[in-house]
Amino acid sequence: MVSSTESEITGQIKRGFVWLGGASILTRVLDASSTLGVLWLVTREDLGLATLAWSIAVFIEAFNGFGIATALVQAPEVDDDLQSDAFWYVMGIAVLLVVGVFVIAPFLSVLWDAPALTPLIRVSSIKILFMGAALVPMQMLNRALRFERIALLNTLGTLSTAVSTLGFAYAGLGPWAFVLGQVVYGVVIAVVAFVLHPFRPRFGFRLARVRPLVQFGARAAGATIVYHLYRNADYFIMGRYLGVAAVGVYRVGFELAMTPTVTLLNIVNRTALPAYSKLQQDRAALTRAFCWTSKSLVLMLAPVTAFLVFASADVLALINDGEWIDAANVTPWLAGAALLRSLAHLFPQVFYAVGRPSLALLEALASALVLCACFAAGLALFGDTYGILTVGWAWFVGGALLLVFLFKLTQTVVPLSLSALLESLAPALAGLGAMFALGMVLRFVIPESTPPLVALLSRLTAFLLGYFVFLRLGLNMRFSDLRTRAPTPAPRPPWGRELTAQRVAAEPAQGAPLG
Repeated sequence: MVSSTESEITGQIKRGFVWLGGASILTRVLDASSTLGVLWLVTREDLGLATLAWSIAVFIEAFNGFGIATALVQAPEVDDDLQSDAFWYVMGIAVLLVVGVFVIAPFLSVLWDAPALTPLIRVSSIKILFMGAALVPMQMLNRALRFERIALLNTLGTLSTAVSTLGFAYAGLGPWAFVLGQVVYGVVIAVVAFVLHPFRPRFGFRLARVRPLVQFGARAAGATIVYHLYRNADYFIMGRYLGVAAVGVYRVGFELAMTPTVTLLNIVNRTALPAYSKLQQDRAALTRAFCWTSKSLVLMLAPVTAFLVFASADVLALINDGEWIDAANVTPWLAGAALLRSLAHLFPQVFYAVGRPSLALLEALASALVLCACFAAGLALFGDTYGILTVGWAWFVGGALLLVFLFKLTQTVVPLSLSALLESLAPALAGLGAMFALGMVLRFVIPESTPPLVALLSRLTAFLLGYFVFLRLGLNMRFSDLRTRAPTPAPRPPWGRELTAQRVAAEPAQGAPLG
């Protein structure tokens, strides 16, 4: 029996999907347009250097706030004094991080025998100062479920970096275009965050006030830090085995495969964590919410994954007269791995919601161990023969193993059964299978001699129409079902028994912001 509170929580998650989903689609279009333009203006070596510098900066940024962001969302109450103390704590850590990066940058450059990396790494780290300043107001928006403001914040940040990166590349700045574009992103995010959540930190800092947040956040930070380590380990390890240029080619395939998936995953996770936290005392309801979220994520990712598997070569053939076509072999494997990893990244939100961040740290450590071992072993055994394709295989195999481990780990905190999860995922998996079947048919229908643009548009149209037919006829579902609405009696569809049962009232929960 679904309670009114549980229905309200599901409605809030749906509302987040709509706002953050719309913003993410817009930002991904902006980002993709900028990236495609930049790829016409830089070399493989430029992109490889920028990728290594950017990856190091992303890893260092994982220390931002040292987990206090998650603690702010999960905490029962956060007043103005606590926000102010949290702000100064975060800024202190940010300053220490930047100083540390400036010191170690020359030593990091030696690892890849690329002295040009030193200034790139140093300038990349400056972004951390601005992201640190924005952390508290951003998390307060997230805590209040102000999804429309978060959507605006993300859109403006992405627009600024897309325009600036393209402009810097056009000016001939090479790898600096990516680095400076990310710094601009940090500046815009900090300014807009304070505008959307007016906040004036008070002078003075009391460690005792933030100590509970720090203690919770330190455990959560461990998981985030380890995640960013293994998330960028493929770049670091590949750079040692295959060189900087190979990193540049691989990044194109990785971004093409992972960006749409990560975008949708971020939408789901940002809406799920505050919603799950409200259900932390009702583990059965939390389990049902998790199953619903998993199904929704895979339903959204099914056509994206299938399209990337079958159409990536068409996309890459259009970029700079096929200069990046070497990434076409690895992209389908990375697309499949992205789907597996997206499901895996839903589980830590449950750990955070029930106050067990140590389990999220355990998940991150297991992921780092398995994936890094797969990267290193694959490149050592098959790197000379198969190159970057080896890393795609490693992502896929490692992702499958970790998904099994995470399921068993989650059963220690919530009553999650394999049958319930599979029953919930059944409609989404059916959609994925239908899209793959359609992709195989299109391989025979569309000749190899077809111009890339024509083939790309044909496949895109076919996948959109095919998935629409599947949703409508197979699941009795419309795209409008993502919007919240009043409960409406409806027959249960053959595969998606819960899809129409989760209709909720359009009014927000008592005390929730109208937005």
